[in-house]
Amino acid sequence: MQHLNVVVANHDDQAASQLAASLHPHFRSVSVARSLDEIRHAIPKQRAQLAIVDLELASVDEVKRLARDFGHTSIVV
Repeated sequence: MQHLNVVVANHDDQAASQLAASLHPHFRSVSVARSLDEIRHAIPKQRAQLAIVDLELASVDEVKRLARDFGHTSIVV
């Protein structure tokens, strides 16, 4: 298990839940966000070092803003 907190962001509840469930054994905590506002709230709340963001949920420009605003968090699209 890695000692990372992860946020999974996807507009599809089922896909987000399945991905979170598959990641959970490998990370300290895995949270799900279903909107850009939820991502912005979850990253600092969970102290996430990694955010996995669906490009159908956030545009490339929004992902760039997330990376800039949360420099301590790696963003994977």
